[in-house]
Formats: sequence, structure tokens, C-alpha cells
Amino acid sequence: MTLTVRKPAALLLAATIALAACQQAEPGTEYLYGSFDVRQVEAPLITSLPAEIDLTVTGDFPDSCTEIDQVTQTRADNTINITITTRRPVAQSCAQAAVEHVELVRLGTFDTDGAYAFIVNGVQTTVFLGSLPTPVPVSYDIDLTTSVESPDGTLRMLVPDGWAAGGGPGEIRVAAFESALTEEPIPSSARLIVLFASGPSRAQDFGLDGATVAEGYAQFALRTDVRVGPSRPLQTGKWTGVGGHADDPTVGSRDLRILVAQDGSMIAAIAFAPPGEWDAFQPLVEGMLESLETP
Repeated sequence: MTLTVRKPAALLLAATIALAACQQAEPGTEYLYGSFDVRQVEAPLITSLPAEIDLTVTGDFPDSCTEIDQVTQTRADNTINITITTRRPVAQSCAQAAVEHVELVRLGTFDTDGAYAFIVNGVQTTVFLGSLPTPVPVSYDIDLTTSVESPDGTLRMLVPDGWAAGGGPGEIRVAAFESALTEEPIPSSARLIVLFASGPSRAQDFGLDGATVAEGYAQFALRTDVRVGPSRPLQTGKWTGVGGHADDPTVGSRDLRILVAQDGSMIAAIAFAPPGEWDAFQPLVEGMLESLETP
């Protein structure tokens, strides 16, 4: 944890009125300011909106004197970033032992259905608020007989007969139903997205040119429509790279793989299945990725 020393006299020059009043409550005291060491972020599962949303944030203070200083938040679409800072008196003698602390963070009212990413000091949890899409029944006993290609010809693979396909330059999307091709962040049926994440054929600039596979995985794993656990090396199939998987009984299953093309470019493969359907969908995913080519 990085700590900096600030004096109230200096803070008063730039702080808000509310913060200044807080600092003036203890005149002459110097504080060490730092960042709350967050271990876990929990958000409620809300199925009826609008609703007040509170996060339960668990972490550790480095000693017995440290306390919460400020909690601030910024929102960008469905991503909410929360920053929690700490303080402790410089001159005070403190027991140097970690102290667990649970902070309740009130975020206010949410009234729009969707998957929300709550990021507290870099630790993220994703929760779907409101009514979940109603999954459409799908049969997965289908042969991979149809060949599809991205519009620029950089990706080609076999997909299930009768499934919808689309995409753009450097990208192929396949879903059981056409509506699920573009539904965000949670589609109503099984879907696989394959796209170039880096290199000359990239679908868009993800800022990953020159990055490692681990860095590519970390960036995609934080997306609200992905959010999977730690990566693992891919053990089977013709591709090298890393992958991760997460099952949620409410939202569904998410699978992320970062594949390495022959020219070193990264390809992201993002699969989704409604709750309870991953075991049936996985063989199709494996078959589609095994057929994937970069002509």
C-alpha cells in the first residue's frame, strides 16, 4: 500500500467544504493517507427495479489506528468505480497487526436492467440487476456443417447448421438465434464470439498490441459480459494460449480463451450459455474453435 503524508493546512486549500470541515475537527493532526486493502466485494441480487444498491466491502487495515477516510464513486454506463481511502494519525502509536474491516457502501438508486460491474479499489464483482432475459430452448445435437467467414476474410470456422452468424472485420459471432448475436451484456441463447484482439487484423483497437497473453486475458476477463476466474493454460486442441471459465446459476456460464495465432496475434474467444446449458454447448464450442482458421 502506498502511503503519503498530508497536513490539514495543505488539504484545506484544495479540499471540498465537507472534507475541510472534517479535517478541522482535529486541528494540528497530521495523517498518513492510503488506499483500503480490499479483499472481497459483495453485491445483492436484485430482481425488481428501481432499488437502492449497497455493496459490502471486506478488507484489512494495516494497524489498529487506521480508519476509513473517504468513499467516492464514478459511473460510466454499467461500470461503477469506487475508491476507498484510509487515514491514521502520524504521531499515534498503533498495534502493527492487520485488522479486518467491513464497509457498507451505499451507491444510490438503480432503475435500469442489466449487468453491472462494481470495482472497488481494483477488486470487481458483477451482478445482474432486474429481470434476466428468458432463455430460449435450444437443441445442441447439431452437426458443424456450415462454414462462415469474417467480412475481411481473416477468420473462418464451421458453425452449427441453422444457427445465426454475423460479425465484422476480424470478428465472427455465432448464436442459436439471431437476436442473441447483439444482445448485451447477457444474450438470451448460447453464443460464441471470436475476434482478433491484437495484430493487423484486430477487430478494434483494444490497446493490446505488444501485450502478453496474460495481459490480454486480464483485460477481457474484466468485461461485464465475460468476468471469469483466473486463467489456466489450454491443455487440448490445436491452439496455444490461456482460458478461464465461470458458472453462475442465475446469469449463466461464461468461457474466455485467448488464443495465439501463427503471427503472434491474440484471438479472443468468448462463449456464453444460459444457466444449466454449458455441458451441452461446450462440445460445439470445442468443435468450432478446432475448425477455426486464420487464412
